[in-house]
Amino acid sequence: MNLKLRSQAGATLVEIIMVVALIALITIGVLTYFNSANQSSKVEQTINNLTSLTSAIRNQYATQGDYSGITEAVVYNFANVPVMMKSGTAGQLIHPWSSATTAVTISTASPFDTFTMGLGGLDSATCTDIASKIYRHFDAVAVGASAVTSVATAQSACAVSSPTMNITVR
Repeated sequence: MNLKLRSQAGATLVEIIMVVALIALITIGVLTYFNSANQSSKVEQTINNLTSLTSAIRNQYATQGDYSGITEAVVYNFANVPVMMKSGTAGQLIHPWSSATTAVTISTASPFDTFTMGLGGLDSATCTDIASKIYRHFDAVAVGASAVTSVATAQSACAVSSPTMNITVR
C-alpha cells in the first residue's frame, strides 16, 4: 500500500517537462505576435509622420512659392513637425528604426518646385512595408535608383541590404 501512494504522490519529470514546453510555446507565440504588432505600429506611425511632415513643409513654404533653402535643420525648427521625428540633436530628424544623422534627410534641387525626403537605416521588410503603402500618396517614391510604382516593384527595389528610400513631394 505504501508503494501505491508513492507512485501517486506528485508529478513525474515527464509531466513537468511537458508543462514547461507548453509554457515556452505559448510565450514564443505571444512574443511573435507582439513583434508583428509592434512592427505594424511603427510602419503606420512613420507613414503618419511623413504625411504630417509633408503638410508642415508645404504650409511653411506656401508663401515663398518654392522650396529653396530647405534642409533638415530648417524643418526641425518648425513648430508643427511631429515630435516623434525630432531627435535630441538639433536639426536631426529620425524614424523608429534609426536615430543616425542620415535617418531622415530633406533636400531640393533647381527649380526648387519639389523636395525630397530620404529614409535611411531601414531593413528590407520595413522598406517594402512603407514603400508599398505610400507610393500612390506622394509624387514619386524610389528605393535606390528604382522607382516604386507597385507592390511588386517595392519588393524588388527593397530586396537589398540597407535600402534607402527617397520620397519626392511637389
